[in-house]
Amino acid sequence: MQSGLLTLQFKSKMMIIDDVIRNVERGRDGGNQGLYMGFPRLMEFVPGIQPSTIYNLGGMTGTAKTTFAMSSFVYNPYEDYVTRTTNDETIKLKIFLFSMEMSRETVIAKGICRRIFKDHGLLVDTNYILSRGKNRISQEIYEKVLQTRKYFEEFEDIVTIFGSYNPTGIAKMLKGYFKENGIETRSPYEFTDDDGVRHAVSRFEKYTPNVEQTYVIAVFDHVSLTKSESGKNVKQTIDKLIEYLVEYTNNYYLIPVVVQQLNRNVEGVDRMKWNAIEPQLGDFRDSSDATHAAHFVLGLTNPFMWEISPYRGYDITRLRDRFRSIKILKSREGDANIVIGLNYIGEAGVFRELPQAEPANKMTEEEYARIQNIKKHA
Repeated sequence: MQSGLLTLQFKSKMMIIDDVIRNVERGRDGGNQGLYMGFPRLMEFVPGIQPSTIYNLGGMTGTAKTTFAMSSFVYNPYEDYVTRTTNDETIKLKIFLFSMEMSRETVIAKGICRRIFKDHGLLVDTNYILSRGKNRISQEIYEKVLQTRKYFEEFEDIVTIFGSYNPTGIAKMLKGYFKENGIETRSPYEFTDDDGVRHAVSRFEKYTPNVEQTYVIAVFDHVSLTKSESGKNVKQTIDKLIEYLVEYTNNYYLIPVVVQQLNRNVEGVDRMKWNAIEPQLGDFRDSSDATHAAHFVLGLTNPFMWEISPYRGYDITRLRDRFRSIKILKSREGDANIVIGLNYIGEAGVFRELPQAEPANKMTEEEYARIQNIKKHA
């Protein structure tokens, strides 16, 4: 019987090396470039959105982590997908957005503001396009809202927006998608239990998606609002979800994006005194399982909240709330503690990389003036 077990293990190993070689060959042909996140310098260290990769994003309230997650892991990869399929590339994308803080309508309304800014350079917010309070949308902007309809009809074919579910419900939903869009291979396996009884079972071998270049992204914003199950507390609920996500990342090439709040000790006097306001791995709230499981951990900082200037060479008194930084806190691929300055346009949900301010200051007067002149459409 021992010989049979050894044979089974050897066969499985050969399948793995064959898969790795095929992956290497696919990469030589450009098939492993990943989906575009929208930030060229960041992507020098985080190689785009890759299958079987967990991304963990953290920040304090007011750092725009939801907006960054939407930009990097929903809109930019979606638009990359549209461009590549338009150019006849065979690629499949599905995004599950678990939006636990915003309704589906709010998500799309914010997306409309983004499109109007991208397409026409006009900056409006959701209060304006929805005519909330004293706001009344102009005919010009109303017509531009209607022009976004085709974009979002196609967008909603790819992106499905959910509210809060418990971990088992999320796992069943994802498993159902994988079952419908690929083939799971299992192999027979026998073992003897402690009572000497033989059992014949099947075990997971591999999953083959129907389309080779398949990207399935699941965004959890934010994970602390995941609905609990079976009396579990917040930490236990998150840990259970991460357990499922790790399994699906390893077996089904899932791409989880876990958005997390930070502990309030980041706001402590000592941290502020030493300008140590950038997130650390130990700052992630409620559970450390996500940071442990993640391939990449990213942290957002808003120095304007603490009235800190200069910050890493940037004049925050001029950039004010139009500035954020993104820091790579963890990378299984090597490079970490990389900080990149970002221009943040919150009304439109848009980020743009800024020239480096340290060690050699490449921020020009023209760049500062351009950012200071970003104004809402009247």
